[in-house]
Amino acid sequence: MHVIIIGGGEAGYPLAQALSQNQKHDLVVVDPDAERSARFSHLDVRYVKGRSTDPNVLKQADIEKCDLLIATTRQGEINIVSCSLGHKLQPTAISHRVARTHNRQPRTTSS
Repeated sequence: MHVIIIGGGEAGYPLAQALSQNQKHDLVVVDPDAERSARFSHLDVRYVKGRSTDPNVLKQADIEKCDLLIATTRQGEINIVSCSLGHKLQPTAISHRVARTHNRQPRTTSS
């Protein structure tokens, strides 16, 4: 299964770590931060530096082979656009798209 993970941060990294344990997955992580790629060096993943809202970046991640697209950035809008763009580029190949849409933050009370 070809899996593209958008975002290599607090949600994307542990997800890539867990999925890389299964040798049946071909994993690609897309993130604009080149320095972040070092944390993936010990995992069986390919790292593509760039913005997931750029069709050329998704093509570098082999969107045409994608079975599962998971967008995990902190920005829900970026995740939704990335999933929509992935569907537009490969409407029949991607069987599932998952977008993280918000962070739960503790509620504050006012006095």
